[in-house]
Amino acid sequence: MILTRPYHLVVRFANITNKYLLYRCSSSTDRCETISAALKQFYLKVHPDLFSQYPKEKDVNEKSLQLVSAYLSGLQRKEYMASISVTFFTKSSSKSSPPAQISLISHRITLNSNVLLASVNSILTALNLP
Repeated sequence: MILTRPYHLVVRFANITNKYLLYRCSSSTDRCETISAALKQFYLKVHPDLFSQYPKEKDVNEKSLQLVSAYLSGLQRKEYMASISVTFFTKSSSKSSPPAQISLISHRITLNSNVLLASVNSILTALNLP
C-alpha cells in the first residue's frame, strides 16, 4: 500500500490529537484510549486534507472539525457546553459505478450532551462508524 501525502498528514494529525486526548483525559486510561481510537477513525474519515479536490466541502469539514474539537475539549475540562450542530462530508465510492466514481455524503451532527462519551458516540453513530 502506497500512502499519499494527505493520508500521511491525516494520520499525523490524528496521532497528535490522540496524544493530547490521552494527556488531558481525567478518567480511566482504558476509557481514554477507547475514545482516542474512536476519534482517530473519525478524523481519518473527515479530515479536510482528504478533500483537496472539493474546496467547499474541505472548508465545511475544517470549520466543523474546529467546532467539534472545541466542544470535546470543553467537555474534557468539565465545562458546560451549549448545543452545536455541524456538518461533515465523507467520501463514498459506489460498487456499481466505475472505480474512480466517488460521491460525497453530507452528515449533520447535533451535539447536545455534556457527557464526553455520549458526544463521541453521537459523532460515530452519525458517520456510521463502529
